[in-house]
Amino acid sequence: MKFLSALIIFLSMAASPDPTPDLLGVWWNTERDAKVEIYRCGKQICGKIVWIEIQAKEGTVVLDDNNSNASLQKRPLLGADVLEGFVFNGKDRWVDGEAYDPKSGKSYTSYLKLKNKNTLEIRGYIGTPLLGRTVEWRKASN
Repeated sequence: MKFLSALIIFLSMAASPDPTPDLLGVWWNTERDAKVEIYRCGKQICGKIVWIEIQAKEGTVVLDDNNSNASLQKRPLLGADVLEGFVFNGKDRWVDGEAYDPKSGKSYTSYLKLKNKNTLEIRGYIGTPLLGRTVEWRKASN
């Protein structure tokens, strides 16, 4: 009986394809003033800023001056990690990660969920997902 249960669980996991390849790539943030590259970092999913509109237009280096950690306020935002530690839950989302919001300088426990191949939902929260906020990112064409 245990073997049959294990076989059923294994087959149901095998039947659910891992959508991670659709998640990987470059995404526009909600305001479309920055792009974030989502990539594999070991067995987890991470994301870093790869383009900032104001920096591209003015040629100035944008610093992480809103960071609540004073020692990070002088680091450039370009190249900064904003998504870390996400793992696929085997169903429909990447969980157990943390999202950093450079505009507020705060990090939030988060999960990622693809609405479709071109729309990503990011839910950041404190304590429970019920006490949080969801934003949508769009896949960048390049």
